[in-house]
Amino acid sequence: MKEFKFYGICENCYKLGDTVWEAIEDPSDGYRSYLQSIEYKNDHHHLTFFPDPIATVVVHAENNDDFRGYELVDVEDGHIWLEVGTSNYDNYYPCFRFVYHPKPPKPSWEGFIQED
Repeated sequence: MKEFKFYGICENCYKLGDTVWEAIEDPSDGYRSYLQSIEYKNDHHHLTFFPDPIATVVVHAENNDDFRGYELVDVEDGHIWLEVGTSNYDNYYPCFRFVYHPKPPKPSWEGFIQED
């Protein structure tokens, strides 16, 4: 599987390597919105991402009763950084899903406590 450097998200966009992608919600669906598409974003200079990658990820396609879309999964520990797609796909009320899961910060004291 191809690995990508992940630079975080801004609005409904995410950056993998040098490429910025935008998740587009289907505008004609109204309240019950599906993911319409994921498109290359050429004009992204107004968006802010981390200057250095925060993770190396692989993209997993998911297709089950609850979610149809993609997950960005950390190659080091399996952490899911981002879910993008449609929730409740086979249900009466499907909805657009763009969920970012940042890792919690490590305590600042970690590494400073000495064990006796």
